[in-house]
Amino acid sequence: MFFLVLLVLMLACASLAFSAHQKLSRLQRESQDVFFQLALLLVRRYEQIPHLIDALRADLVEEQAAVDVLLKAKTTAAAFAGAMRQQVGGIDTVSELAIAEQKVVEALKQLTSLLGDRLAHNAPAAKIAEEITVVEGKIVSTREAYNNLVREYNFLRETFWGRLVTSRDSFKRAQFFIHID
Repeated sequence: MFFLVLLVLMLACASLAFSAHQKLSRLQRESQDVFFQLALLLVRRYEQIPHLIDALRADLVEEQAAVDVLLKAKTTAAAFAGAMRQQVGGIDTVSELAIAEQKVVEALKQLTSLLGDRLAHNAPAAKIAEEITVVEGKIVSTREAYNNLVREYNFLRETFWGRLVTSRDSFKRAQFFIHID
């Protein structure tokens, strides 16, 4: 009788550990997939920025410094987003991409505030700005989905069963994609 109870307990523990491992694997895969989608959306927006600048070229003569800041931020962020196409999910890469992305957002805000009404009166530029706005909305929702998956994944890693199966290096702590307004 004792051996039967012991066997049932061992099977229950093994089942819980296996379940935790499966859920961690699923969350890790899903967060990597969503982060890849986020990187693609970022690249899509970065590709629109030069088109916006070209459409506004005549209006940007006085704001050349803002254009330079925007293009530098875009180049930096696009390099990180491009790197994400080859390797998804490293802690340093995620935090560096978030920092680069913040620079792009700040530069876009600076450019938009400098241009003011001129943007609305330039039809091609207004169309591109609208496309960028639509992509930004998708970026926000995808970033939230990624951060929710990371939160769930990291929480599971810290549970008893999570710690039991994460003793190996295959389940490293995931990094949030933080955006500061």
